[in-house]
Amino acid sequence: MASDQGSRTTSMSLQLADVSFDVTGTSLLCHAVVPESWRQRVFDAIHGLSHPGRKPSQRLIAARFVWHGLWKDIRDWVNTYTIWPKRAKVYRHVKAPLEMFEVPEKWFDHVNVDLVGPFPPSRGVTYLLTMVDRTTRWREAVPLASTTTADVARAFIGTWVTLFGAPLDLSSD
Repeated sequence: MASDQGSRTTSMSLQLADVSFDVTGTSLLCHAVVPESWRQRVFDAIHGLSHPGRKPSQRLIAARFVWHGLWKDIRDWVNTYTIWPKRAKVYRHVKAPLEMFEVPEKWFDHVNVDLVGPFPPSRGVTYLLTMVDRTTRWREAVPLASTTTADVARAFIGTWVTLFGAPLDLSSD
């Protein structure tokens, strides 16, 4: 029971109000109960935002609304929503067999190339061109200010091809 008149807000955003109970000035701290005709609408509005599941939906709705049987109603409504996604759910993921890759016969015959970045600018550089030989695992990295085709080709030829010659195979994602 509370003796202060007026309305209050709880930490859960429920609007509570002091309602006079009798002529002595005694009041009860009360909240508004969602009418039965609005309950499904409240659920649809909250649950429809992201379909969070049963427990999160119950917490979200109970933080702002109150009615008798709220937890049971939400459980039942969520269960009706979750019938169709379960049909589409993949329970068994097929794993592709590992593929064997032949190791190149000569060093520097097969090179893996990748662009890494963007990084915070440092002296105008925001990307790295990385190059790795598949046989020896020798690595080279070239800082780049731009990732245009011409700049990447120039960096690859100026670094890798100059040092090791042109590779027979070049892999990139």
